Amino acid sequence: MTEASLKLLLNRLDPEPDAAGEKYLDLRTKIVHILRWRGCEDWAADDLADVAIDRIVAKLEAGELIENLAGFAAGITRFVWLEYSRSRKENAVGDDLPNIEVRFDVTRFDDVEPRIRCMRSCLGTPTINAEDRRLILGYYDLDPGEKAKESRRRLATTFGVTVDTLRVRACRLRSQLETCVNKCVAAMANRSEAT
Repeated sequence: MTEASLKLLLNRLDPEPDAAGEKYLDLRTKIVHILRWRGCEDWAADDLADVAIDRIVAKLEAGELIENLAGFAAGITRFVWLEYSRSRKENAVGDDLPNIEVRFDVTRFDDVEPRIRCMRSCLGTPTINAEDRRLILGYYDLDPGEKAKESRRRLATTFGVTVDTLRVRACRLRSQLETCVNKCVAAMANRSEAT
């Protein structure tokens, strides 16, 4: 979503910027709740909410008159969920599809610190795609003396998003990775206690 399209959506939600921001967050939260209610995994609900909002914005940019934005968003969310669940079923069926495993080779690292090993493992899970991996690593990887603001502005440009959008995506990814790392560390601790 471009900055102009985000402004279009915010203006449609409310002419007052602060109220528009709150209404945007409320709309996005409702979309995520609808997706979760339909059975969507937490990690996918955030991404699918972005897809739904992008489609709503596309309709607004096309000049479509939407009287009930919340109802329209619920309908769009339903279609996004149906497409997603259908694509998962198609990918799960059929032996002719190649079996591709997206993982980092964590065996080549000789560190023993569990959180680092778990972080590497979590970054290699299929729930973190290559673009998200590049985003989260780029977000926190700063050269010595480099200012975070400048680095993140460049990174936002690279991904074609605003700095605010980049910040939100990085926050979601960080939360997702933190949950994965904590589970991994707990599992490692349980395994070591069992031996």
